[in-house]
This record gives sequence, C-alpha cells and structure tokens, in this order.
Amino acid sequence: MGEANLFSETPYEIIGGKVVSMSPSASSSHSTIIMNLAHIFTAYLLGKPCRVFSELDVRFTKENVFRPDFMVVCDKSKIKLTHIQGAPDLVVEVLSPRTAKYDRIHKLKTYGECGVREYWIVLPNEKAVEVYLLSGKSLELDDIYTHWPKDILEEMLDEEKSKLVFEFKTSLFEDLIINLEDLFAKV
Repeated sequence: MGEANLFSETPYEIIGGKVVSMSPSASSSHSTIIMNLAHIFTAYLLGKPCRVFSELDVRFTKENVFRPDFMVVCDKSKIKLTHIQGAPDLVVEVLSPRTAKYDRIHKLKTYGECGVREYWIVLPNEKAVEVYLLSGKSLELDDIYTHWPKDILEEMLDEEKSKLVFEFKTSLFEDLIINLEDLFAKV
C-alpha cells in the first residue's frame, strides 16, 4: 500500500451547479489578511453569540456550495459540524486572479439572493475593501475603503488627507471599528 498524497485533493466549490476547483494555495498576502480579520473579529466577539469561520463550506442550495475566505455567523442553528447551512451574516472574499470573476458576479448575486447581510471583497494588491450591503434580495456597493501607503500620505496636502477614511464600521456591529492599518498589517 502506498502512502496517501495529502495534496491530491484540490478544494472545490459548487457554483451554479458546476464544480469549480479553488486555488490550491493562497498567497501570503491572502493568508495574512484572513489572519488579521480573524484577530479583529475574534477579539471583538469574545463573549458574544456570533462566531468567526474561515474556509468552511457554506451550503446555500444544492447548486451553490461555497467556501468563503472568512465569515461571521450569528445564528447558532446554522452552524453544523462540517459546514454552515444558510447565509452567514458577513462574508469576506479576498480576491485572487483565479476566483475574481466568481467572487464579483456569481457569488455576489447568490449571497444577496440567499440573505447575506454584508459582503466584503478585499483587494490585496490595492489594499482596498469593497463593502456591499443587503438591499432587498441583492447586495449593493455601499463604499470602497483604501489603505494609503505612508509615502503617498506624506506627499498629500492636509486638505486632501482630511478627506481620507482610515477606518470604517461594519453594519452588523455599531461599535466595531475596522482600522485599515490593522486589516492590511504586514501585507
């Protein structure tokens, strides 16, 4: 009997009824952003009913089983041993070239139709976060937040800097402030 190849099983999602293989390995930026999100949300949610998950299957329908990069689930009944059944409250996808089309089109549509309240698309190269909020049965772009490098900030006039946003709130928790410096730390 030969030794099992631990890397032979490529993770996949079911998107619109089609099996779509996921990137076999995330970039260091991708992984760092997810770890930063986990740190921010886990610290905030300590002692609260909501929980954070990373790369766990979410079963929306038979045709749509996704594995988001990061999510927050507040309804305990949706948390199963091996997956989440139904819409998380917050879903975050860290964009990669291989999955960008799915994240921006099919997943955005499905997340809205299934009731995800807030959806973030994080762009690691641009150090930006697109925040979509549920409106009816669709997710609408609410805002885009960008982390500005120090060298660019130093060149800006004070008037320009005064218009920049360095932190934002999630619609789920009124007192949770997301600092862009923390979100993109070490990226």
